Amino acid sequence: MRTLRRIIVHHSGGPRSQSFEEIRNYHMRPKADGGRGFADIAYHHVITEDGETHAGRPLDVIGAHDLGENDESAGVLVTGDNTKPAEAWNWRQKAALIDYVRAMRLLFGPLEVEGHGDREPPETPTACPGCDVRGIV
Repeated sequence: MRTLRRIIVHHSGGPRSQSFEEIRNYHMRPKADGGRGFADIAYHHVITEDGETHAGRPLDVIGAHDLGENDESAGVLVTGDNTKPAEAWNWRQKAALIDYVRAMRLLFGPLEVEGHGDREPPETPTACPGCDVRGIV
């Protein structure tokens, strides 16, 4: 197992109703067909609108969720868009994120938790995840 130092939290930037399968398919679709062209979904886990946590990339495989930060992090995506009140995370998703962080800390120790755009300066400026995740977890 690789060494993890942090969990990086993302939002999908789309509707909260996006499914895990839609996101995985988009990530794996060839770039020529409008996708990302990845071998798998970029994230290790995805939390959907119903509060379910879906396994993406295995934790021992480096993610593709945050350029320059993937080596020592786990990426978790929560569907929705926190910059739009109608698509912001619901209570099920927030509870699932809290449970996810607790479980990951039991497995890997005192992991830092940060939002995708929290680092200063970020590699690529982004509003993701559209909220201060430290206020949730």
